[in-house]
Amino acid sequence: MLTMFALAAAASAAQPEPPRTFRNWAMGYDNVHSCQALALPPEGYQEDPEAYLMLTLTRGARTNDPLRLSWDNEEEEPATLAVDGRVIERRATIGMALTPAMVDALKAGAAVSLTWSSGVQRSASLSGVSAALLAIDDVQGRVDTPTAAVRRGTRVMRATVPALPVIVRPSPSTAPPRTITADQAEAIIGPDNARCSYATAPVRPAAWRLDTRHSLVLIDHVCGNGAYNFFSTAMIVDETGRVTPARFETDPGMGPEGPPGNVIVNAGFMPENGMLEAYAKGRGIGDCGWSATYVWDGSRFALANQAMRPECRLRVGFISIWSTEVRETPAR
Repeated sequence: MLTMFALAAAASAAQPEPPRTFRNWAMGYDNVHSCQALALPPEGYQEDPEAYLMLTLTRGARTNDPLRLSWDNEEEEPATLAVDGRVIERRATIGMALTPAMVDALKAGAAVSLTWSSGVQRSASLSGVSAALLAIDDVQGRVDTPTAAVRRGTRVMRATVPALPVIVRPSPSTAPPRTITADQAEAIIGPDNARCSYATAPVRPAAWRLDTRHSLVLIDHVCGNGAYNFFSTAMIVDETGRVTPARFETDPGMGPEGPPGNVIVNAGFMPENGMLEAYAKGRGIGDCGWSATYVWDGSRFALANQAMRPECRLRVGFISIWSTEVRETPAR
């Protein structure tokens, strides 16, 4: 089995929990206990992945939040939903709320299918869905309550939804960014990452303003990269010209284990919202790995969002494992 590397909790406030796999379903949740479960093609699946029914079950953490069903496939018109050939809904729509009877049918079945009016039909295995739903119930405090998907009871649900963390981003500046020279950039990343026979370009630092006192400099490594994961070093330049490594709340590189560094995998900076992206592929087709966005809070890049594709099984859907609200300091 090709399983993507697990996330380890960094020594910081943000501690995303990696998703868990239950046979042909993966389940995960974020820091406000919003949960997702994804249908996975069985191990060794050799058919066209477009023919597999890529189902997603989602549920918010509030008591009355329903379990919702959606799918990745392109057909968006209503479809007939069936479990083991028995119809349980004739006008299934993306994002529909499931009734307890529908949930019970999914738990008891071996396979679920959708059939559209065009005649196209796609199916997914239900092996593991009950365990994934029970894990959702456990995270959200629903076990033995009337709202549970799996083990219903009469206990009153008293789970508290965690507050969404808030990151305050400093007001951006219109001043030109501070930067460094190519020679400085090459010295920072070292000869192994800057000089090789297969380098396609010289080392060129790129800079953006973060606030009135700090600029971000990204130095792409022209050597030492993988086949589909490319690396950049992030540095901060202040108004005096002092250059220091950028600090991150969690590791933006390929090694989530250990303290955060300042080497980013598949980096991308969006100056319009101040977001710095990282994206690690578990293999070339990108069906497993993780993505994260960071935002500058005045002293470091705080983790804004993170998501994972936990299994290399042709599924491209992400499971959210960290969420925040980003606010901007009002301009003076």
